[in-house]
Amino acid sequence: MGVLGLTTYINNYTTCLKNYDLYNTYVVIDGNAVASGLYQEGVLGYNCFGGDYDKYAHCVSTFFNDLLKCNITPLIIFDGAFEDKKLDTNYKRMKDRINIASIANPERQSRSALFPLLFLDVFKYVVKEKCLKVTSSLFEADNDIACIAKILDCPIISNDSDFYIFDVKYIPYRTIYYGTTRIENNFVKKCKMFTLDHFLECFPGTDKTAMPIAALLLGNDYINSTMFGYFYKEIISYQRYKKNFNPRQQKLDTVFRWLQHETLQTAVTKIIDATKITKRKEIIASIDMTISGYGILMPSLLIPLGLSSDLSNKLEDLPKYNYEYQDAFKVNDNKMSILNLNLIYNDNCDLNITVPTNISNIVKIIPSWFIKDFSQGKFPSYFVDILDQQRIMCPVQVEDFYEPPCINIALKIIQVIFNLLVSMIKKNRPSVLEYIGRGRFTNINTKTLFCESTCLENLSSLIELRNSSVTDRQKLLNRLFGCSDEFINQYPPEWKLYMGVLKYWSDEADKKFRTKYHIYTLLFSMLFHIIDMKIGFFCRKRSTFDNKYRTFLNTYKLPENRRIKASPLNMSMPISEAYNSVYEEDCILIMPFFLSQFEFKKEFVKNTKKFCASVVHAFSLFQISLKYSLNLNTLLDHPYQETDVAKLFNGTLTYNLYNKFKEHNDIDEYVSTILQRSPSLLQFFFSILTSVKTILSDKLCSPVINNNKKQTRHRKKDIDKLVIKVDNLIVEDQPCPRYNDENNRYAVLNK
Repeated sequence: MGVLGLTTYINNYTTCLKNYDLYNTYVVIDGNAVASGLYQEGVLGYNCFGGDYDKYAHCVSTFFNDLLKCNITPLIIFDGAFEDKKLDTNYKRMKDRINIASIANPERQSRSALFPLLFLDVFKYVVKEKCLKVTSSLFEADNDIACIAKILDCPIISNDSDFYIFDVKYIPYRTIYYGTTRIENNFVKKCKMFTLDHFLECFPGTDKTAMPIAALLLGNDYINSTMFGYFYKEIISYQRYKKNFNPRQQKLDTVFRWLQHETLQTAVTKIIDATKITKRKEIIASIDMTISGYGILMPSLLIPLGLSSDLSNKLEDLPKYNYEYQDAFKVNDNKMSILNLNLIYNDNCDLNITVPTNISNIVKIIPSWFIKDFSQGKFPSYFVDILDQQRIMCPVQVEDFYEPPCINIALKIIQVIFNLLVSMIKKNRPSVLEYIGRGRFTNINTKTLFCESTCLENLSSLIELRNSSVTDRQKLLNRLFGCSDEFINQYPPEWKLYMGVLKYWSDEADKKFRTKYHIYTLLFSMLFHIIDMKIGFFCRKRSTFDNKYRTFLNTYKLPENRRIKASPLNMSMPISEAYNSVYEEDCILIMPFFLSQFEFKKEFVKNTKKFCASVVHAFSLFQISLKYSLNLNTLLDHPYQETDVAKLFNGTLTYNLYNKFKEHNDIDEYVSTILQRSPSLLQFFFSILTSVKTILSDKLCSPVINNNKKQTRHRKKDIDKLVIKVDNLIVEDQPCPRYNDENNRYAVLNK
């Protein structure tokens, strides 16, 4: 949700944001908003290469360490599934993200609102590692966030302008200062806080309970403000504006100054009186939905957050919107209460308002254990989209837009997820899934995936699988990945799922996107996990590394018995042995090379034509395979240890390494040259390579396909046909529903 322009208006034209010292308190965190804010500010917008997840994880960890240092208890709440009433908004946001992704390059990336595919997974992983309190709403989380904050009388941290309308203590994320400050015996987090009381100082006389009417007239994700254009024209004539007000700021200022002289009752009366009789049902329904959304709070997430359900009694003492429309207006000869207008929704098919999803209906078809796990933040939000609507919104990535969408490679995995989820539904079990995503170029298409069968034969129900042995569930994933148990079991627990996905990607991706250069890049980039473990992430800063290890690098001599010529590689050494035999000295010696590859190449900014989207496309195919594999692993109750993506994948690194490797015909010789002073890392890499060659020998030995622009453009004609076949999957295009939203131009996150 959000009111377009409200944040800018409050920041620039009011004085209602007050300095505040945050410490010794609970704080409710809007998980989706803060996760995106941390990536934008902490990773400097590095997204066109696919995501620098290691830097992001460090940024997230630092943020929460600061809060804990100030004795602040974060309560993190994530959004759930999208509701039908927000479908148009989601189409608009997807279109915006696709347009941004289609022109992404290093010069534009710092200004874009596109986030890498797995950033929210990384955020959740860090939060889980810190054992913080986390929960997910089944649907939109704003109401739950406001409710918990009111019960605990604590602030909210978010970037959502709707919290200016809720009567809560609201700290906009961007007002939080970096680091902590010591005041007497306490560490505090400096920030700015908004409350409606502060706002009333700028607009004296405004009735608090009338604030939802401002959101109604200005429009948010659920209400289109053009519905009230006629009314705005009536109140605008007597207003005077500051010279620097743009049209949006003029409208905001007009509405707030008009509300200074109105109560909730008089404001609603004037809006309805100015409405044509034929439109009054629609307008009253809008008013009902808006007031209910901001005024009726339900304490449904207290228990998932580990709080006492007795706290819900505090809601009894809080002010309520006890509003009833008392004018003589009648609909169908019956006087109507604003908060009971849902009684007429089914009687009026002409309403241009979508009724909010009835959560109780969803709960009836989903087992209680699933609701519990979902509310604890264990499952991604689109799981409920599948169960509720048999529909998902595909994530948007930086891709080569002359190629088919990356989502195609993951359809087999999505098909398995769908079948397992719907196996929980006893009646009217669906067999078709709609997925909405990029079609040809930047178009949006709704496609149908028929899921009556999967690539896995004799697939058991989800309940049976979750109750089966870990080995059985691992074998199911291995069958999906197309690799043997023996291959997977060679790797450390935290790498097993990642290596299974690498095999899946290498089988399913087009030949030109899984060449030996791509495979070597993914394998070699995994070394930074070990390097970080040995010498620490803080050494990623070149000045820090130089200050600590300059003398060591200049004076260290590799012992004679560890030199490659004196101690040849053992190609049969088990991976686990090689993994545990890596020396810290070797990690220090190779770090300068990795530092150079982690860096953003300035030449890409000077000449954006050097940026190659097809390179990113190959690793986007890998990422989306990884995303849905991680989700499937979670659905199966983690037969494999959860993968810490931040320790294994860095988009800038993979892009730079690929460009390095493709310059050499003999990659093995080049890798040996890079690692000649780090023989234990060289041994470890070739132990991995020996293992991988047993299942990918054809990919590693096959010639590299020269993909020129003419070939790409020729293939572009066949991207979207009426019926697209992806191996044994059949996908049908459907017309894309219209979207129309003027109220939120920012894409907050990917599902």
